[in-house]
Amino acid sequence: MPITVKVDVYCFGILLLELICCRKSYKQDVANETEMILVEWACDWYRRKELHLLAGDDEEAIEDIERFEKLLMVAIWCIQENPALRPSMKKVMLTLEGLIMNDEFQVVAIIEKLPHMWKDFKNYLKHKCKEMIVEDLIVRLRIEQDNKVAERRSKGNSTINGAYIVEDDQNNSKKRKKV
Repeated sequence: MPITVKVDVYCFGILLLELICCRKSYKQDVANETEMILVEWACDWYRRKELHLLAGDDEEAIEDIERFEKLLMVAIWCIQENPALRPSMKKVMLTLEGLIMNDEFQVVAIIEKLPHMWKDFKNYLKHKCKEMIVEDLIVRLRIEQDNKVAERRSKGNSTINGAYIVEDDQNNSKKRKKV
């Protein structure tokens, strides 16, 4: 099989399937021969709607079976036999981001993208991010932006006409020097 983008998508689908089912793609030590190949085993249980059997002992997956099913559907979408039916990695990524991104993750991602000049505010936000949802962060960012604009305006309106330094020369006379 030649290496193509669609082969990469297939490999990603297998990897995702291994991760969500907590097992390798090929397993020899099984009682039933149909359980040896992960793809066949997973697709079979998916068709039967017995998702809890795919989740195994993963309590988080069992508690959020809807998310588990969506992840499983993405994996199956990626491993279709006909390469033309497989999605692009961009579609896979966008689908997974929609499934996985929770508020805390989004808040942290936004904070990390703030410019360097916001360093102090960024450090403050990092300590508060677990308590925030995206809407709270947006409000705080708008307030900080307004504060920075007001600060720039006040600096722009105050002009310094110059300062003088008083120096003593060798004759103990005072000289004023403008800087």
